[in-house]
Amino acid sequence: MAKQIKDENGNTYVQKKPFYKKIWFWVLAIIVVIIIGGSLGGSEDKAEKSDSTSKKASSSDIDNKTFNVGDTIEYKGVEFKVNSFEFKPDDPEYSALKDGNQYAIANITITNKSKDTISYNQLDFKLDNAGNLTDFIEVRADSNNNLNSGDLKPGASVTGDLTGQAKPSDKLKLNYTGNMFESKESFSVNLNK
Repeated sequence: MAKQIKDENGNTYVQKKPFYKKIWFWVLAIIVVIIIGGSLGGSEDKAEKSDSTSKKASSSDIDNKTFNVGDTIEYKGVEFKVNSFEFKPDDPEYSALKDGNQYAIANITITNKSKDTISYNQLDFKLDNAGNLTDFIEVRADSNNNLNSGDLKPGASVTGDLTGQAKPSDKLKLNYTGNMFESKESFSVNLNK
């Protein structure tokens, strides 16, 4: 509300607030600061993405891309690396696999490079056999290195085996689609060529 002032002659004047004390000025100032801050943050992301190499891909580069065993894939601040892949025959005494199938074993390392604790789960990965996607849920009697599920604090990593089943002649991929609560971005790793 404007303040009324009377001078010595009896004239009444209205004293207005300076513009910097009005609410519209501060709302506009906050909007400008947010816009400037957003554009500065966007340029940092672009600089970070340009540092990626052909062996290391950033989150925006990986959607629906295929990598190879040994490549490091960075996705949303997390690094994934399929260290090795092999087939192992089933124990003939306790055969649990379909006829002609062997265990398809991908050894993977997950490293949390973000500032937040992240969750991992073997069900975030699928074994892709010519479009037939199955879970890595096979259990081998000779293994105690299965990747299960858990949480990784910043800087922590976990290494474990993802085990499925397939024929050694099949061309296989490991597919990562994240958990069911995330967007459908994904990447694949050729397991055998």
